[in-house]
Amino acid sequence: MALVKKAESYKSYLELGPDKLNLPPFQSNEKGYLEIFLGEVFCRHPGCIKEGRFLSLNNLKKHVQTAHKGKYNIYATEGGAPNHDEQAAAINFYNTLYEEYVATLKQDAPDLPALPKRKDGKVHATNMKKMVKEMGGVVPCSACKDKKKPRGCCSEAARTFCDNFDLFDEDGEEEESDDEEEEETDEEA
Repeated sequence: MALVKKAESYKSYLELGPDKLNLPPFQSNEKGYLEIFLGEVFCRHPGCIKEGRFLSLNNLKKHVQTAHKGKYNIYATEGGAPNHDEQAAAINFYNTLYEEYVATLKQDAPDLPALPKRKDGKVHATNMKKMVKEMGGVVPCSACKDKKKPRGCCSEAARTFCDNFDLFDEDGEEEESDDEEEEETDEEA
């Protein structure tokens, strides 16, 4: 499970939740068992009235067995660490969800907004953070949290790894701001 918890797409799954992600309904595998992935905490049964997340995969399984009784056949495991194939399948599931989310964002807003810049041509982090939040994004993004630079999210220094730069057209021209904001540095974090 350690590999799954470290995956960026899994962290995004937890942050975005079912409201922003297009979670597919539960399906059965070729053996007839419910296909449920390591780390899942949201019920994917169509029309389920349970909102929010469960504390663990086991709690989700118990919910499915009681609230959706007879609809799914859950494979009973004997415990122990998950194998590599189970972890890889889970990471693939979360990667697919995140890729679909990003594609939907780009589809919903085909013309990405121009990256807000200061007079000196550098990123205007304050305006960028504001715009990211207005677009439904998360500040700080999971990539900046992973790099242990949450305060530097959307800054010029984070340009190479910050996920929020994907939400902007970096080549687009935006009216330059008169505000000369102080650049957030790694020392502040």
